[in-house]
Amino acid sequence: MTCHLKENYDEEGHLISAKPDLNNRCLKIVNGLVDIIAVITQEWDKDGNSIRWVQTRSTPHITAGTRYKYMDPKIPFGYNEFVKALAEAIDKEAENGATVVDTNTRIIQEELDFDKVYTEAKDLWTKLVIEPQDEEMANKINKKIEIAFGHPMKLSEVTEDQVDILNLVVLEMKDLLK
Repeated sequence: MTCHLKENYDEEGHLISAKPDLNNRCLKIVNGLVDIIAVITQEWDKDGNSIRWVQTRSTPHITAGTRYKYMDPKIPFGYNEFVKALAEAIDKEAENGATVVDTNTRIIQEELDFDKVYTEAKDLWTKLVIEPQDEEMANKINKKIEIAFGHPMKLSEVTEDQVDILNLVVLEMKDLLK
């Protein structure tokens, strides 16, 4: 995914902050899905030539980040340079005990039965919220529902075409039983 930056400057034209130009709700969802939030920056050498970089770590002024612990914070701008830096970061993860795979596992997606998933969601709600009368748990589950669907809603409002998202909520509710 790519997006523009929202940049703020002071009166003298110095950068105060730069972050992805997404509203906070969208930014939270995207941040949970991506492995790298990179920002392209530009500097000039002593001769006035432009040098572009890919920033992968936040600075006091730039919002960026990566899930790869060993990825360089600043990479020369370019596809090959980025791929090389990513490969090196993954190799370092492997050297330090991470599990790394080089093959793609084909996943066969199952067809979910809406009535079955919906009934399971209602049963879990009863076990987690109604029977123990746990308002704190209700708030926690409602927050998970809001994050999954992108807005506050009740389980009774879920439609059949949202069965995949409802199933994710059910899996999270099952984790709460443990």
